[in-house]
Amino acid sequence: MSAVTPTALGVLARSGSQSFGDQETLDFLRRRVGQFGLVNALLGFAVLLLRVVLGWAFEGAGLRDLLKPSIVTHFLAATVYLVVWLLCRRPRSLRFVLVTEIVGTVLGAVGYVGMGLAIPALANPMLIVGMVITWSFFGRSVFVPSPARRTALLGVAVGAVYVPGVYLMFRHAPTTLDLVSVSLRAGHAVASVTTADEHAVQVYATAMAIQGLCWWFFSVVLATLASHVFYGLRRAARRVVKLGQYQLEKKLGEGGMGVVYLASHAMLKRPAAVKMLPPEKLGARSLSRFEREVQRTASLTHPNVITVFDYGRTPDDLFYYAMEYVEGATLESVVHVDGPQPPSRVAFILRHVASALAEAHRVGLIHRDVKPSNVMLARLPDTPDIPKVLDFGLVKEVRSDAPSDLSQAGEITGTPQYMAPEAITGASVDARSDLYALGAVGYFLLTGTHVFEANTVVEVCSHHLHSTPETPSGRLGRPVPAELEALLMACLAKEPSARPPSAVALRESLAALDVPAWTHVDADRWWAAHADALAALDASQEVSGPGATLAVDVGRR
Repeated sequence: MSAVTPTALGVLARSGSQSFGDQETLDFLRRRVGQFGLVNALLGFAVLLLRVVLGWAFEGAGLRDLLKPSIVTHFLAATVYLVVWLLCRRPRSLRFVLVTEIVGTVLGAVGYVGMGLAIPALANPMLIVGMVITWSFFGRSVFVPSPARRTALLGVAVGAVYVPGVYLMFRHAPTTLDLVSVSLRAGHAVASVTTADEHAVQVYATAMAIQGLCWWFFSVVLATLASHVFYGLRRAARRVVKLGQYQLEKKLGEGGMGVVYLASHAMLKRPAAVKMLPPEKLGARSLSRFEREVQRTASLTHPNVITVFDYGRTPDDLFYYAMEYVEGATLESVVHVDGPQPPSRVAFILRHVASALAEAHRVGLIHRDVKPSNVMLARLPDTPDIPKVLDFGLVKEVRSDAPSDLSQAGEITGTPQYMAPEAITGASVDARSDLYALGAVGYFLLTGTHVFEANTVVEVCSHHLHSTPETPSGRLGRPVPAELEALLMACLAKEPSARPPSAVALRESLAALDVPAWTHVDADRWWAAHADALAALDASQEVSGPGATLAVDVGRR
């Protein structure tokens, strides 16, 4: 039989070492390897006991028969798995656990192949041993979390024991090899036994070894696929349950750029919202830009910007960042449950959002995805209506020294109903693009509808490029404060130069509007009237939103 060299063991151990990086996962692996050993040991001893009992009952076997080679090798194979269980009962190093599993699996196969060598060829030991080690190996794929590559390599190691063993079972059986030829006579199978010459024995043994190779090849393929499925599901489950120091508790929402979960910090126990961005949704270039810009966003300290606590990457390259979790509702949900909002509240919200954008613009960032679902009204005990700007996931650096390969003109990025014309055409965008989107948000709050309603994204974009928006008073069929309406229409100007020059200027214009103040009493009254409807909406997740975030590269054909 072929030997599994120390070098091969090292390759096998290294193939799984990168996948079990933390102590919790290592303990889980150790327990699973131990369970794999215990189950195989119990099954092995149970079948061994059955063999002994049947031997006594039907063959008159005595105590001396317990020392038959097939019984002894069967006992040794089951004992190997028992030792694996015993060695994994207490904490061990990763290398120890991996080597124990590898050596135990291979030596267990050696023991069962030895059992097959002691079984007469007429009993077809290839089938008996093949079934035993296949069940054992497939059971390992279920019990032990393992990358598919590691399972395949271990399958090759076991095959290096099993296939040569099959050849030896029929080449040097304990009794003279009997070839069974079966012929059909009068519809009945009749077996005739003949003693073959040396050449025929060698040919037959080779043919059986080839059959064993085919058997084991398909067994390893199935076991590898099982490992791929089970290991992938476990990684996905762990990724959803825990990211870095954050324990994920429930899903809060999902958008085109990622999934948001309610989480708590493992040490501080404070609530947080964790957003995950799978690499397949963004690509390596976008993830690199996103990571750099989250760092910049974390430096924002404005009270109307959501605070970013932490960010990082998981071992499987999933990018995430943690931000403060606040109770409240997005502007999208507010309009969904209550329709058009009073001008006083609209002016109040827009002023605070403009103030938040002013700080971002001051440090060289534009948001590029200002929309109702990205602005939340936080419901705090003493201040129930605090606007918070969320998700700077599409921010762009406007400094001249920003790396050109990370954020370039030629990308359409944003939500169609809130995209400025220059963003749609792929031209260079600046801070005034955020003001266009904020004007569209104000229009949505004031009227309960989007600036342009259409059935397709192309139609919406075409309207933003060429159509003059209807005034809010015209859309509502009733008067609205003229100054507020004029300011919103100025924000929605096609040319950036016709809009307010900056977020600071827009904030000051909103503060100077002659509209009633939105007070804490007004906010308390509104929340008391709509809290139940918002809770029901949150539970049902029925809000469809004003459109998914769009990110399309229209340049570099």
